[in-house]
Amino acid sequence: MRARCNALVIGCLLALSALFGATSAYANWGPSGDCRIEDEPVNWHCYALAERSANDLGSIDFADVENAHVYDWENYGFVSQEQWITFEPHQSGWIEMGQLEGYDQDCCTVHPFFAEQTPTKVFHIRIAEGSGPNVYAHYLVYDTEKNDIWRMYWGEWTEEEHYGGWAEERFSEQEAGSEAGTEERPLDTGRDEVARWLNGSSPWLEWNGVENYVHVTGAFCQHANKQLTNAGNTEWYVGSC
Repeated sequence: MRARCNALVIGCLLALSALFGATSAYANWGPSGDCRIEDEPVNWHCYALAERSANDLGSIDFADVENAHVYDWENYGFVSQEQWITFEPHQSGWIEMGQLEGYDQDCCTVHPFFAEQTPTKVFHIRIAEGSGPNVYAHYLVYDTEKNDIWRMYWGEWTEEEHYGGWAEERFSEQEAGSEAGTEERPLDTGRDEVARWLNGSSPWLEWNGVENYVHVTGAFCQHANKQLTNAGNTEWYVGSC
């Protein structure tokens, strides 16, 4: 459900307002109401992210949500723990997967999801039936055949979804963390472990060249993951530090 600007992403991704319905109310939490549901050019969801420039085949995120409650879930408010890959500057669009709470499902249950915005600005999302585990649930996006089909694996590495259409063998940016799009201040406390897959025969590798990013300042508190201290592993909670 990603829509923001930063130093690594060229341009802004603005195509999600229809996804969240006709609401135009501003969030009553977060500095300047930036965490509201509806996406518009000057109002973004809030994020606590680790990110890096990349040239890899696979993105791995183990997400652990410790506490989440989305009070306006019936109005499509949500929080999520997820990973993103993008293909800028060669092509626009992104692929994301992870787990979310809210989004017209219920207030607090972890639901794995799979989503993309295509290079032609078409948005797709599928929320898995049932609920996922809360402790370091496994998520992998991987172009296994190097054929522009990005396969998405969840849990014990069962393929759940696949997307194609970028004509790109490797992604150029990798991000992981938490996102909030709500009108009411939610609860969201979690942590993750990240890795990358350089090629088909390599082991999983730690991230390098990592930057941490909170948007907007004061919406999230983000720290290094105290359990798993490799670069890119973070923990966060809603609110200022």
